[in-house]
Amino acid sequence: MKRLLLITVILAGLFASCKKDKIAPPHQGDAFIKYYGHVRDQTASDIKKTADGGFLLLGASNSYSTSDFNDYFLVKTDSFGNEMWSKTFGADGAVNFDEKGIAILVLADDEGYIVAGNRREIVFLGGGQPSLGDSKIVLYKLDLDGVIVWEKVLRESQSESYSDFVADIKQIPTGGFILIGETSKVKVDKPEFPQYGCLDKSDIVYMKVDDDGNLLAQHTRGFIGEDRGVSVEVVNNGFIIVGRESPRIGGTNCSAAEPNGIFGKNILCARIRADNLQEIWFERFSEIGQDYPGIKLETAYSCLDTANTTGQSMITIIAHAEPNLVNPSAKDGNLLVLKISEDGTWISTDMAFYGKNSGTVGVSHDLEGGAIAIVPPQTQGDSPSFILTATHKIGANGNVGAECMLLKLNYDLTIPDAWQDKARFFGSPNISGQWLGGNTAGRVIPLEELVTGTTRKELTGYAFTGTFNLGTNNMIGLVKTNTIGTLTPEPE
Repeated sequence: MKRLLLITVILAGLFASCKKDKIAPPHQGDAFIKYYGHVRDQTASDIKKTADGGFLLLGASNSYSTSDFNDYFLVKTDSFGNEMWSKTFGADGAVNFDEKGIAILVLADDEGYIVAGNRREIVFLGGGQPSLGDSKIVLYKLDLDGVIVWEKVLRESQSESYSDFVADIKQIPTGGFILIGETSKVKVDKPEFPQYGCLDKSDIVYMKVDDDGNLLAQHTRGFIGEDRGVSVEVVNNGFIIVGRESPRIGGTNCSAAEPNGIFGKNILCARIRADNLQEIWFERFSEIGQDYPGIKLETAYSCLDTANTTGQSMITIIAHAEPNLVNPSAKDGNLLVLKISEDGTWISTDMAFYGKNSGTVGVSHDLEGGAIAIVPPQTQGDSPSFILTATHKIGANGNVGAECMLLKLNYDLTIPDAWQDKARFFGSPNISGQWLGGNTAGRVIPLEELVTGTTRKELTGYAFTGTFNLGTNNMIGLVKTNTIGTLTPEPE
């Protein structure tokens, strides 16, 4: 039996030591901030809305373990953010693992949930010091009460040592699931591998599984360097994957006494066949236009738009430009949002930077991409819009602290007038005015409700999750805002 611990939120002692945004009363439905977890540390990854109007929050916690290692942590709330139940679960037995939930799906037939996460073995070295060993992707099916129906470990091997990590999973309308991540089991048939194979650390991996979590097909692609898959979208007769490639652009080879490499970072997109996962096309986005040469782009999540007037699916990607200490650029530390069509064409007019060097009000330091979601149009024929999260790092390299950022974008990637050209920030300094580290933005969703007496839905606000430092420990947070990204009423 896997451990399933029913847990409660214990917050009173935690809030006394730090000043945070005001906690909502139990029946404040318009907007609130609430936290979940226990006396040790929690981290947040994903959020979904459930059929009853509540929320599912997924991440990890070491509060209910007998060690410092994490278990999967799942919280179910009502529509007001009040906890209905919470569970930790993971591997039992003599072997120690550090485990984290990454993505959760509410099944289309509402019969339960699929959780995808990473399970990493803990190896104890001489002197009893723990070290991270191999990681494997684990899928769980849960019923609506969070009880495990089945568990599957993907690509489990007793004869090889390598690590797999999942980043995203989507349900396929015709059955099964598609997931993407990265693997240290790199392909060796690359042209540069014989000379530079020692520099090849990871490749993008994507897998197709059936409704019971059984592996049907898998594929690995990448270049010399550290490549990783980030998100996957389901399109007609296939999938579009989004990730990062790190091609080698210099450095010594593996025959050198101290091998090292110089790597770039590009956004990689590819269209994949549904039946055998073979590649139809792939595109790289690095030096976008002539004004941004040499920028290293770290990819974050994408979203799929099928409600536009172009007649084809559009993929919108959030990324960030890593600070370059050697050759600084005006784009360093900013978010990048770009849009591609279903055939891989970059829509050159739909690309924008946001951040400290791009006039985004309230952004003073580097941004790291969190997630992006499509906001359906409220009137038929109108264009959809976007809502995104990011982590705003305070100080050089975030060494002072961090806060979670929420930003709304029109379909043309401009900021709406109602947002007054300003991002929204969550995660306050503590009572001494010192910024707190550890705040990290997670995934975000738009919120809609049926208009009484009609079949039409209207936008009511946004919800996102994140990891919030409360001064004593880290908790999973649920932030629900109104349609302009603020709390109603505003915190005092």
